[in-house]
Amino acid sequence: DSGRTQALIKEREAQAKAAGLMYDYAKETTALKITELYLQLANLEEIAEVYRQKELFLEAQHTKMELFWKAGRIALDTLEKTRAALAEVRYRNAELAWQQLQVRNLLIQLTGERVEKITPVTFKNPVPSQTSNRADIAALQEELVAAKERTKQAKSADGPTVTLDDTLSYTQYPGFSPVKMSIGGKTVVFDQPELQNRLALNLQISLYDFGAIKAESEAARLNELAATAKLQDAKEKQDLERQTALKSLEAAAVKLTAAQHYLTAAQTSFEAARRRFEAQVSDHVAFLDALTQHYEAQALLVQARNALELEKARYYYTTGTPIKEMIQ
Repeated sequence: DSGRTQALIKEREAQAKAAGLMYDYAKETTALKITELYLQLANLEEIAEVYRQKELFLEAQHTKMELFWKAGRIALDTLEKTRAALAEVRYRNAELAWQQLQVRNLLIQLTGERVEKITPVTFKNPVPSQTSNRADIAALQEELVAAKERTKQAKSADGPTVTLDDTLSYTQYPGFSPVKMSIGGKTVVFDQPELQNRLALNLQISLYDFGAIKAESEAARLNELAATAKLQDAKEKQDLERQTALKSLEAAAVKLTAAQHYLTAAQTSFEAARRRFEAQVSDHVAFLDALTQHYEAQALLVQARNALELEKARYYYTTGTPIKEMIQ
C-alpha cells in the first residue's frame, strides 16, 4: 500500500509518546505550583513568627509605658502611641493567620494532604545550561513526527495497493459417504474435500478521484508546516523563559545579600535607638520607628531567602529538570 500502513503505525506511536510527555509536563507544572505555595506558606509562617516576637516586645513596652504614665514620667500621647502600635501588630498577625489558612487550603486541593509542619526547603544551586529537556517541547517534536507520517499517508494514496489474501478453511459433513465409480476400468472415489485453501491477489489503482488525493496531500503538508512552526516558536519561547529565569535567579541572589546588609544596619540602629530611649535622650516615636525597621528587616530577609529558592525551582522548571530531584 505504498507504505501507508507503516506510516499510520508510526503516526500512532508518535501521538502516544506526545500524550505521555504532556502528562509528564502537567505533573511538573503541578510540582512547580506546589513549590510556589509551599514556599509562600513558609514565608508567611516565618514572617508571622517575626511579628509574634514584635507583639511580645510591644506588650512588654506597653506594660512599662503604663507604669511610667501612672508615675507621671511620660505623657498620655506616648502611651497611646505604644497602644496603637500594639493594636496594629495584632491586626497584622491576624491577617497573616488568614493568609496562611488560604495557602494551606490550596495545598490540600493540589496534594490531597494537610501540611502540618513547614520545614525549610533548599534547592541545589543551578548550573546554567543552554539545553532543555522540557517535556512539552519533546511532545511537540513527537507531534511533528506524527504530522510528517500523515503527510506520507496522504501522498501514498495515489499509489497502487496490492492485497494478498490467503484463506485456509476446514469443512466437515457428518454422515457423508464417499461415492465410488468405475471409469475406464479404474475405480475412482469421489469424496467431499474437508480442507480448502484460497489464495487471492488484488491490485487497486486510483485512476481519477477529482483531485481528492491532491487536496488531502496539500492539507497534510500545511499541517506539517504548522507543526514545525509551532515547535520552533515553543523552542524560542522556552529559551527566552530560561534566560529570564536565570536573570531572575541572579537578581534574587543580589536581593538576599542586600537584605542581609539591611538587617545588620537595622539591628545596629535599633540598639542605638533603644539605648537613647532608655537614657531619655530621645522620644518614644524614634524608638518605635527603629523597632519597626528592625522587624521589617527580619521579614525582608525571610522573603528574600525564600524568593531565591523559588527562583531556583522556576529555573529548573524552564530547563525541564525535575524540581523534586533538585531538593537538597
